[in-house]
Amino acid sequence: MMRRSFWLGCIITALLMLIISLAANAHPQDHNGIGRKRCLVLLVQFPDAIPPVDVNFAAALINMGYWDPMSCHFYKRNVSSPGISAWTKLRLGWITPEKVQTVWMDQPSEVVLSPLESETSETLVIKVPLPDSTYYLIEKRQPIGNFDPCLPGKGVLIMYVDDRVMECRFGKTPVKLMDANSSIPHLEGAAYDLPGKEHFRDEKNNIEIRLIEQIGYAYKIRIGKIR
Repeated sequence: MMRRSFWLGCIITALLMLIISLAANAHPQDHNGIGRKRCLVLLVQFPDAIPPVDVNFAAALINMGYWDPMSCHFYKRNVSSPGISAWTKLRLGWITPEKVQTVWMDQPSEVVLSPLESETSETLVIKVPLPDSTYYLIEKRQPIGNFDPCLPGKGVLIMYVDDRVMECRFGKTPVKLMDANSSIPHLEGAAYDLPGKEHFRDEKNNIEIRLIEQIGYAYKIRIGKIR
């Protein structure tokens, strides 16, 4: 009987080690597009014993912060995760092309951008093409709807996208948030908003993105060359 228990214990231990090994190897692949430096897999967590943001967890927040569950899993413990960003939704095919308005720099435009959770609105994403398969994606995040009630803030997010990069490796990333307020850690202040954080400038590409006015939860945004 003792011999049987011994071998049963060995089998269970081996299976657990296999599960941990598979999880440790597979799990980071889910996040490489967003930007984990390292991934710590915990089969059992003790929330009261883990600090709010430890070193390993903070390393996952360098590109999208708490604005996409593939970057952070959750914003605060014991609440649901944030909704998925426009970049992730587009990769999954969850935003139809007619909801994306492309603004070319030779045709500056003003666009009314609705919150990403407002699926019935006309425009949910603005795309600003740049050279060499790069572009900006602009989305409006608001703590509303089924998936976005738990966010680090509200406002307009501007993401720099490089389609030449398949995943986060060697300091490169396919998507990165522009930070409206870098004094706040973990990109919690990344959203542009009125008043005070109403414009973004890209001197290299001669682009200015400016919030003009708020219309309900939506924003009128001007995209054009730096004046």
